[in-house]
Amino acid sequence: MKNSKRFVRTVLVTLFAVGVLSLTGCGRTDDGSGQADTAVQYEISEAEPKSTEIQTDEDTAQTQDDTQEQGGGTGRIAVNSQGWTQEKIDEAERRDRAVLEEKIKAAGGISEDEAIEIARKAMEADIGEKAKELEVYISPELASKGWKLRLFDITDWDEYKDKGDIAYSVTFGNREEVVDSKDFFNYDCFVNAVDGSICGAYSLSGDLGTDWDIDDFVWYEH
Repeated sequence: MKNSKRFVRTVLVTLFAVGVLSLTGCGRTDDGSGQADTAVQYEISEAEPKSTEIQTDEDTAQTQDDTQEQGGGTGRIAVNSQGWTQEKIDEAERRDRAVLEEKIKAAGGISEDEAIEIARKAMEADIGEKAKELEVYISPELASKGWKLRLFDITDWDEYKDKGDIAYSVTFGNREEVVDSKDFFNYDCFVNAVDGSICGAYSLSGDLGTDWDIDDFVWYEH
């Protein structure tokens, strides 16, 4: 499968969100967890607002090392090298999300809960009994905005060409906290937000180490 840079970056955000590197487990929405802190900090630095006013070149996307902490009257505020505070990034994300949701509504599309159930059935078909050990992951960052799933415009994603314009990303991970890295398992499914079809799905499992790459993914055709 040909994978776009946008898709790979999305996968990276997902991996950090479910705690691949720290192996802290998945499926919780506890705002106080170290896992949540990792996800939020990573997403602050990697966020790429799509709004016209603040769109940046993907090839020059900033990493976490570029994030600067600046003091303020109400505390420390994360500011990336482009000068965008997390508040501006959140505002742009809400604006873009509203546009996508309006398109879904106009097309008579599906809800987040429906997408989760569709993805769950796809997972059960793809990985069998293993699916019973996994549960959907809802990141604290999304929950704080009243969302359960990430929503993406996939019109220019090569791997999902002709599979729709908008998709929900549904992530499932270990129900129990992972102690042994070999027990780690993560399944992600992209569901067409209009007709509910499966755009694609993949899983990662076992001890990935620090030098994992795209070849470690198991891809499922639908």
